[in-house]
Amino acid sequence: MIRVEIERDASIRGYDIWITRERPDSGIQLAKPIEFEFCDAEIGILEQPTIRLSGRNSDDFLRGFATALSASGFKVDELKNVNEQISAIKYHLEDMRALVFKKK
Repeated sequence: MIRVEIERDASIRGYDIWITRERPDSGIQLAKPIEFEFCDAEIGILEQPTIRLSGRNSDDFLRGFATALSASGFKVDELKNVNEQISAIKYHLEDMRALVFKKK
């Protein structure tokens, strides 16, 4: 199983990310550090993906990455908006219940 851990690093104004995989002998393997290196590309023609995930590890990695992002407090703007809307609906429903089910 692949695990992802993310920690905010204020010294670089960014995040540290560790990707590990369990070994059959109960040990772990740590993914080697990668450095994003950008090169010129022609618009509309992408030769190779930056990261290619395959097989069962792809789902484990993406699930682990999403969980680690959430645990680190990182939220995309769309998710923040949805959470705010859900909160507003919750309070609206509480108000409606109070009106409909008035206690006498």
